[in-house]
Amino acid sequence: MILRACMTGKIKSFYTGMKNKKNLVFVFEHDDAFFRIAKVYPEKKTGRIVVDDIREYDTGRRDASGSENAGEISRVFREFGYEREEVIVSLPRDSVTIRYSRIPSLSSREIENILQLQASTYLPYPNADLITAYQLIRQDRDGYSDINCIVIHRDSINRLINVLHSAGISRFKIIVSSFGFLSFYTRAGMSAGGGAVMFLERGVRHEELVIGTRETMVFSRTWNIAHKQDVLGQTLEEIRKSIELYRKEISPQAPQKLVVFNAGTNAGKFSENAIPGCEIMYAGYSDVIAASPEVMEKISRSAGSWIHILGAGITAFPESAYVLPADLKQKSLKEKHLKELMKAGSLLCLVFLILFAGITRHFENKKLYLNKLKDRIKQLEKEAIPLEQKEKRLALLSKRRVDSASVLSVLTAITSAVPEDIKLTELTYENGEVFMRGESSRLESVLNFVNSLEKLPRFKNNHISMNHASAKNAETVLFEISSRKRK
Repeated sequence: MILRACMTGKIKSFYTGMKNKKNLVFVFEHDDAFFRIAKVYPEKKTGRIVVDDIREYDTGRRDASGSENAGEISRVFREFGYEREEVIVSLPRDSVTIRYSRIPSLSSREIENILQLQASTYLPYPNADLITAYQLIRQDRDGYSDINCIVIHRDSINRLINVLHSAGISRFKIIVSSFGFLSFYTRAGMSAGGGAVMFLERGVRHEELVIGTRETMVFSRTWNIAHKQDVLGQTLEEIRKSIELYRKEISPQAPQKLVVFNAGTNAGKFSENAIPGCEIMYAGYSDVIAASPEVMEKISRSAGSWIHILGAGITAFPESAYVLPADLKQKSLKEKHLKELMKAGSLLCLVFLILFAGITRHFENKKLYLNKLKDRIKQLEKEAIPLEQKEKRLALLSKRRVDSASVLSVLTAITSAVPEDIKLTELTYENGEVFMRGESSRLESVLNFVNSLEKLPRFKNNHISMNHASAKNAETVLFEISSRKRK
């Protein structure tokens, strides 16, 4: 039995001078004659598969179970950087039974239960001895699901699990090799378009044919090759049988395109009209992979094909398509859910970090704005001090101008009212009030002066009084007159 294992890890790649760690795929194939290990990773920019290195060993048909080779397998995995990552194990097509079926349910849980109950109709064993999986092709509005049923005996899976455990591999998933085969050609864009396309992998001991529409496998089949007979004739006959089965089980419209990959065989090419109404194309590793000359030389010398191995390791397939015992399938689902939760948690943390950074930036901007505003205020204060001083000076000058006008009006009014025989010796004006001292030859003139002041418009709001009057001598009278604002 051929056993193929693919796993993803984080190690440093040395092909094409790559300096950063890549998501590498470790590919493992084992049967009673060989086991193969390859190290690859998908190149995102070009979509090509970069093959970093490969190893191929001849087991000498010593142990079909693989347990005697477990130590060597484990050693090579460690050399390739394996650090207990999850392994994708690829089952060869000839070890499983695949049948197209139409299930009256849209629920994945119900589909699994129905398929488990129907398993014994595909293989003549009790349902308890069989492990099932399925690939969803399409669903319709009537509540039906078209699927590819996958059935295998439990002992085959247990032997494979024992090999993996013996090699120190404890985390794994199992997928049928046909999925990897189609995935390889999907990378090359050969499954594009709306019609079905046949892909044929020709090996030394067996051949495999897959029919796919876009990126979905709808039919697959494998057969052994008898080299004593006409190999090319055998292959054509098996292709015709496959087309008849496809038209009977899947669609009456036969595929109109065949892509052939020859691996380790010199069986030649088909004639142009070998399959009526079908275009025949030929493909090679260079259509999809990139590798150093040394690695390409190793691949070209290999007796078997690496296509299905490389394709199985670089694609995330639906959980329902993985062939696992029920307990391991539940464990795998829990791990997947945990990864999704961790991914969601990481995304949520990233959102909070971005939000926090935005808020912090917002406050920093506000702080920066306030600092700039303070600096501007200080600058304005410096500019405002001279202006304030000028304003005070202007106010003082204005007040003085007003006061000067008032004093002038007071002097004019008093001068007009002073009799000729009165001499003012002192006149004080402050805040609208007037104080006068003087002398006169007659007291009557002083009284008349007071009466004249009271009649002047300039003093109509003032109270004028003679505070003091006395005789200096027989000819002179001294007096004091004040004019205060009325309250």
